[in-house]
Amino acid sequence: KTQDPAHPTLPEGMGSKVFMEWAHQLPEAQVPSWLGLPEDSDIVLLTQQARVVLDGWLQLQASQAEAELAYNPEEELDAEGPKWSRTLRASIENWLQLLPKAAVSASEIKGEDPIQRCVAREATLAAQILNKVRGDLTRLHACLGGEEQTTNDIRELLHYLRTSSLPPSWRKHHAVPPKMKVDPWIGDLVQRLGKLTQLVAACTDKGLGSHQVWLGGLFQPGAFLTATRQWTARLKRVALESLRLSLLVGGAAQDETQFLVDGAFLYGAKMGDGHKCLVPGGSQSTPMPVLQFSWLVPAADADKAKDATEIPIYLTSERGEVFASVQMKVEATDTTSPLCWYEWGAAIALWAEP
Repeated sequence: KTQDPAHPTLPEGMGSKVFMEWAHQLPEAQVPSWLGLPEDSDIVLLTQQARVVLDGWLQLQASQAEAELAYNPEEELDAEGPKWSRTLRASIENWLQLLPKAAVSASEIKGEDPIQRCVAREATLAAQILNKVRGDLTRLHACLGGEEQTTNDIRELLHYLRTSSLPPSWRKHHAVPPKMKVDPWIGDLVQRLGKLTQLVAACTDKGLGSHQVWLGGLFQPGAFLTATRQWTARLKRVALESLRLSLLVGGAAQDETQFLVDGAFLYGAKMGDGHKCLVPGGSQSTPMPVLQFSWLVPAADADKAKDATEIPIYLTSERGEVFASVQMKVEATDTTSPLCWYEWGAAIALWAEP
């Protein structure tokens, strides 16, 4: 009997001879579905391997270029310095043009409720990060032009930026992939600052209304999630510990205790039945519709639904530490079990690298 490559079945019989014949009839290509994984899981592995190889080539190219530029006695110098210096200065000028002159001011928020205080702290931190980045780039640009003396801090900054690496003093404020380069990081920072300006404008003493929050783009998303929990507990007059996070996909906020989140990605599954449940969908990420987050008081006699499973939420697509988890409805079939969703790596990421 010929084996199905996707779903091999155990032989009917006993003894080593039967099992040896069954093993010889197995196809040579071993697909991930034998392990209960999606059939395209190997694509994810190959993609990760390709990124590792590409990062290695970029680092090798950068180190070779740095060595040639540092020790090449025949390099032609002009009044503006060596070639690497001119290239880096041009990059710095481009970054300074992309970055806004100033971040949104926390003084624009007048209220004192938990969400408003959280957004005000977010605006204060954004201003500190922007001032740090703009200040470092401005001083480095001046040093490369011979306008200022070089310090140890500038030398360290130069060491990273010459290879397009992200300085540790820039990355420590919010979660980003460990190998993220400067160019995409600057673009991501500009997007975060723009979204924060919109959030500050939408933040009132009556909640956020229909405003969609890019939760993965906040500098302190955990603090914002806690603030929404405190806000709900105050409105419903219940204990903070009694509230549980709930999630609905699509739709609009119905009351002040719901807040909308955009920019999320789904891994290991897809949305089916009009965004009402999860269905098997492979390992590739798919953008999610607007998510409705809310804090609810579960009933005392509420049992876990048979057609629901716990889905982890991560801050970034790297899927490091779990940020939160929610119960989501899943497609109930004879071939799927609650364990399958863990095997497929079904998860939500609030931020993905551009």
